[in-house]
Amino acid sequence: MTRTLRALPTALLLFLISCKKETTYTFTDLNFRIHEVINDSTVRLAWDVLPPKDVKEYRLIRSMKRFGKYSLPEDHKDTFSIRNVGEVSAYLDAIPLSGNVTYWLEASAGPTLLKSKEIVHERRQGLHFGLVDYTLFDAKRKYAYVVDKEYGHISQFNYEKNEFIKRITLSYNLGFCSLAEFDGKSELFVPRSDGWVEIYDATSLVLKDRLYVGGQRVASVIYQNGLLFVATTDNTLINGVIRPVKVYSRNGKNLVSRLGKYINSRLLSIPGTITELYDVSNSPHQLLHYKFDDAGNLLSEREVAPGDYQTKQPELSMVSPDGKTIVVNSGGAIYDTNLSIIRLLARTEQTFYNGFAFNATGNKVYCALQYRSEIEVLQSGGQLLHKIQTRLYPWGGILVDGNKLIVVSTDFPNHPGTVGGSYFFFEQFNL
Repeated sequence: MTRTLRALPTALLLFLISCKKETTYTFTDLNFRIHEVINDSTVRLAWDVLPPKDVKEYRLIRSMKRFGKYSLPEDHKDTFSIRNVGEVSAYLDAIPLSGNVTYWLEASAGPTLLKSKEIVHERRQGLHFGLVDYTLFDAKRKYAYVVDKEYGHISQFNYEKNEFIKRITLSYNLGFCSLAEFDGKSELFVPRSDGWVEIYDATSLVLKDRLYVGGQRVASVIYQNGLLFVATTDNTLINGVIRPVKVYSRNGKNLVSRLGKYINSRLLSIPGTITELYDVSNSPHQLLHYKFDDAGNLLSEREVAPGDYQTKQPELSMVSPDGKTIVVNSGGAIYDTNLSIIRLLARTEQTFYNGFAFNATGNKVYCALQYRSEIEVLQSGGQLLHKIQTRLYPWGGILVDGNKLIVVSTDFPNHPGTVGGSYFFFEQFNL
């Protein structure tokens, strides 16, 4: 009896301990957060430490769009197990090339699964999302301007860093924009689908000026020698013919002259001259060359011979650095300044290109292959030198900048707009 009475307090104590209520936690106890962004691809994540006796380990989940099989970006999820020793409350994550990254933290506290709120690291140097119709490059400032014509987006990037800077959105379809220096400032000229041309500071993307030129839409605009040359859809007859290309003074914005023959064309400057330019039209498929005086008055106008049935594609047209040749379509048809066709760069009838870039001397042409993750490097005479493998599909712009090749690479092999969107980034290759 005595032994039983002595044992009761111990048994009672054990019973009371076993009945003690367990500590309960909620997701707020984790206090999960981004503590520090060291650079765009390195993030320090932090959370509050829970007692190791209650939580043995944490599971950090990272979800993002990144490269998968066939080199295409796809949804990807990683889980990292982190043992709880009562001290560690941070994790340094080195992120591979991807889009925005979503994180959350999980922990098991007895029968309870704790899940933190999701936090998003918005990347500026990863995979970018959007439509790519074409890209303007400013090699001096290392800027690229990706233009989405249909939705009116212009996105500014530092192409050396693959870094997003700023985006402006206009409520109109866009034509072919251009860059030029005016009064010591870089300007971006933007043609809209309502007959207006807007002029932006090319660094800040702040609107500086605007000009109404008429017509249903403005197809393209370029600046040279104090004048704006604007390709419109204004089909008003001038002495019995239409003259849809209008020339304006940049300072006074007054109409100086009219020229041209076809609406909806793309105007291209010719390096080495301020009194000549090309006009590329795809309806009909024509290539024109203009020469004018310093005041913008037309002196001569030539177009390709009527028997030339080469398709002209304004979006692919590119003038060589010496101004002596122009390539005008996906087959790589090259013309000289007399508008005589010199050659086709395509070596087979099944070869088509998405874009072109010349080196500084013009003796090499870099040709982005359609439906292929490849750039062909050709001599100007058309001989294949070698190929460059790209990570995604080259589309929307390539540039030779010194000893580097800059390529806009997308996850869609032809036109990203046909699927509503695309992931893209700026690839660099040493030449």
